[in-house]
Amino acid sequence: MNEFCQILGKVLNRPVWLNVPGFAARLALGELADEMLLSGQRVLPARLPAAGFMFAYPDVEKALVSLNVKGEKYESD
Repeated sequence: MNEFCQILGKVLNRPVWLNVPGFAARLALGELADEMLLSGQRVLPARLPAAGFMFAYPDVEKALVSLNVKGEKYESD
């Protein structure tokens, strides 16, 4: 989640300042906090590429740049 927020802030040219402490998330959401907010999963497709499918945006940064509706110029590192 942290990596996604960093990339989103970079694409939108906005600072990323909101960090929710784990204990506060668990207090508000219980076990659901761990599943939804505090842990991540690296999920990679296997069948689609094997069948010849090509993703238009192979990583989240490129996908978010494509959705940037502000029309601002963005340059990746």
